[in-house]
Amino acid sequence: MRAILGERVSLSDPQHVVDAFSRNRELHRLIEITTKGIEIDLPDSVNFNDSYGVNRRTARLRWWHQDSNAYQDLCIVPSASVPHLPTTPIVPDLREHDEDDRPIFFGHYWLTGTPMVLSERHACVDHSAGAGGALVCYRFNGERSLSDNAFVDDTFESRHSLAQPAAMCSSG
Repeated sequence: MRAILGERVSLSDPQHVVDAFSRNRELHRLIEITTKGIEIDLPDSVNFNDSYGVNRRTARLRWWHQDSNAYQDLCIVPSASVPHLPTTPIVPDLREHDEDDRPIFFGHYWLTGTPMVLSERHACVDHSAGAGGALVCYRFNGERSLSDNAFVDDTFESRHSLAQPAAMCSSG
């Protein structure tokens, strides 16, 4: 994005604003990936209904998942739809392969259940607060490997001090 927006990485140029909202522009694509994650087209004849009953032919990816590159393992779809996804690899490989070992925190995935790290350097802090789930954050202290115990719920108490950790992030 810096190559398009410059060192300040801002939409200060009016043309950048236009490009950010134009689906056929590279800047739009980069902003979509940054805010929503990687989304791919599913193979022909593969689709699923989302939680609202809308038929989808695209799926977001678990780009942080390093154990497999198969559609069944990487596509974020309702659990009933997973068996209908191919077991073949996604080409090209779109998973994160960053040499940098700094932790990555992200949101916009509407996860449910008890917050937990997704890998030693990936943590999602979106646990469906907008739909009744817990407002979650991560108390980062510079550690190289992230820990489930550093998640904090909407009362801003760490999991260590909660009397009922399983209830902390129930999405109701």
